[in-house]
Amino acid sequence: MAQRPSVQYVQFYTDGSAARKVETVTPLPVAKLPKARKLKRITLHIDPVAIGGIAMAVVMLVLMLVGVGQLISARQNVAQLENRVAVLQAEQRDLNVTYEGSLDIADVEKTALALGMVPKDQVKHVLMQVPEVPQEKTPGAWEQIYMFLAGLFA
Repeated sequence: MAQRPSVQYVQFYTDGSAARKVETVTPLPVAKLPKARKLKRITLHIDPVAIGGIAMAVVMLVLMLVGVGQLISARQNVAQLENRVAVLQAEQRDLNVTYEGSLDIADVEKTALALGMVPKDQVKHVLMQVPEVPQEKTPGAWEQIYMFLAGLFA
């Protein structure tokens, strides 16, 4: 009789040792994504001479506006000063009229004689001549340079 093998833990067929049938997996529907566009690189070309010209024009505009403001202010000051001069001239005329009206020539002569005034016809006249002093000639620019250098090397 045939004997069974004495090792009983060896079994040739076990569940799961056979090759299984491959099941095809249906892929999930994939939504089409929009393609990413390449971003165009923006380049800005700046001309330094043009920027400098624009900056200079802005500075000139500001300076011109400041000058116009100063001119307007100066004209207003001139108008105010002209008005002030006209007022002062009118006041001067009024004061002259008042002075000439209050002046008494006889009283002035009397006061002057009391203080020691001598009439013109009683005064002895003496003519004096003062010799003219020659003025020193001031040296010119080249002469000053020459004198400076001569003093420097003397």
